[in-house]
Amino acid sequence: MPNRYFAIEFYDLSFEKKEELTANVVEQLREDYKEEAEETIRKDKNGEYKGMAWQEVYCRAYAIDWQMWREPEDADTFDWDYAITEETEKRAEKGLDQAMHHLEIEVEL
Repeated sequence: MPNRYFAIEFYDLSFEKKEELTANVVEQLREDYKEEAEETIRKDKNGEYKGMAWQEVYCRAYAIDWQMWREPEDADTFDWDYAITEETEKRAEKGLDQAMHHLEIEVEL
């Protein structure tokens, strides 16, 4: 029998497969974000990021959810880890969608 070709997109995958792929990308993105934030802290000569966790540094450096923490009293109660988690999941899904745009697979029938 001849082989058939199908074009698939990220959103054509099963929920479980999307979750698996997204989890792998999220894990790598979090590691990258942490390294970048730690490098920002090391290069901080003015003490702007002194005493901050890497999640807060990354959110501040890239203005992630800045409307939620722009006031000093809001920053004290803001959940920086949750913001990083949401950002990585959003970027992971967007990246996977772009990477799997019109991906062709060959199926032998």
